[in-house]
Amino acid sequence: MSLELTNSLLGRLFCNGSAILIVFDMDGTLIDGETIDELAKAANVGDLVAGLTKRAMRGEMDFEEALRERVKLLKGLSVEEVNKIASEIPLMKGAKELIQELKKTYTIVIVTHNMQQAARISDYTAFFMLGELIEYDLASKIFTNPSKKITEDYITGRFG
Repeated sequence: MSLELTNSLLGRLFCNGSAILIVFDMDGTLIDGETIDELAKAANVGDLVAGLTKRAMRGEMDFEEALRERVKLLKGLSVEEVNKIASEIPLMKGAKELIQELKKTYTIVIVTHNMQQAARISDYTAFFMLGELIEYDLASKIFTNPSKKITEDYITGRFG
């Protein structure tokens, strides 16, 4: 079996020349915007966050450092505000239909840190922390009655 991960808008895992897995990033691909930018606007730090993003994209600062600095600027937003903003970012036109069609043939993975977005479009959800799989189940179960307390704490905004 030969596996190759292509570098494109859609990561595709190939097995003997046929795609078996399609990976999407949620922000800017399936949703019409970047969650961190929308949160920054609400916190009145949109220009500062945009500046840090540009510096990281130009390689002037480490991506992880830029992310930490951007998130620090969001301090003061309540969990309720974050959830409201995240749930209101619209899906890209045709995104839901595209996922519905592709999943008939392929395994679809959507990568996001935004649980509200995951809840909107997922059939199944996996919650990872520090590279360890914590919980995997039907999205409806994970988001309403998770088996693990740590999953519940993350989903409800107690941490993360």
